[in-house]
Amino acid sequence: MTRFIKPGQGHFDAAGEAIVTIAVPAGCLWDIEATTVSTTSTVRTTASVYLGSPSPGAMVDSTYSGNRDTSDTKHTVIGGETITCVWTGGTPGAVATIRITGQQRQG
Repeated sequence: MTRFIKPGQGHFDAAGEAIVTIAVPAGCLWDIEATTVSTTSTVRTTASVYLGSPSPGAMVDSTYSGNRDTSDTKHTVIGGETITCVWTGGTPGAVATIRITGQQRQG
């Protein structure tokens, strides 16, 4: 196993939404140990984390504070799958960041 930290960034659009998708490399398994979200928004945001595309059945975590919040909810994600984070209510143009940490192993 190899420890990994995978960041991803996006920008809030005119509607106050930001979406960041991170793909797990083919042939790997990620044992996610922590997910951290943050923004440069000047107003309060929310963040929802999904396995794959955003849909109610795919949500694996969420926060009412999409800024400077960390979840220690554990997930295992296989190669070829994605983790998608959606922030809402942000300042247009602000930066949204997700950071996923955990262990990577061959799958």
